[in-house]
Amino acid sequence: MHEVDYDLIIVGCGAAGTASALAAAEEAKQQNEEISIAILERAPFEQRGGNTRWTAAYMRMESIDQPAPNFVEDVVGFSEGFMDRAYAETLREEAGETLRWVESKGVEFDFLPTMFLTASKPRLLPVGGGRAIIDTLTLRARALGVEIIYETTAWDLML
Repeated sequence: MHEVDYDLIIVGCGAAGTASALAAAEEAKQQNEEISIAILERAPFEQRGGNTRWTAAYMRMESIDQPAPNFVEDVVGFSEGFMDRAYAETLREEAGETLRWVESKGVEFDFLPTMFLTASKPRLLPVGGGRAIIDTLTLRARALGVEIIYETTAWDLML
């Protein structure tokens, strides 16, 4: 067994994991602190990114700052009522700020032609889909010293 010691270990190189690592690295740099951060990713480099990599990432947003009026109802509805409504409301409240943060890292957003989908509900998406989010955020994270360890399964994490 190989022991490795980091200040912060994130399991999974999807959008949430990569954004978390990048945000932590940025915060450490801003505070002039040195911390070691690693992302453990089960997939090989070519397949990194979890579900985010494979999605077009259509978002129920009227603009990058404004969720669609039906945002909460749609999200809760798609979960067939299993999603906590308060959580969906938090997603709505923080969507604009979150997308602006992602945009500030270099991801472009646009309303692209999607045939019938945009006719009924707004559909903002990252240009290049979810893969653009993964590629952009991982480049930024690595530039700040985040190590991404591919083809690695987390079996046990110890504090």
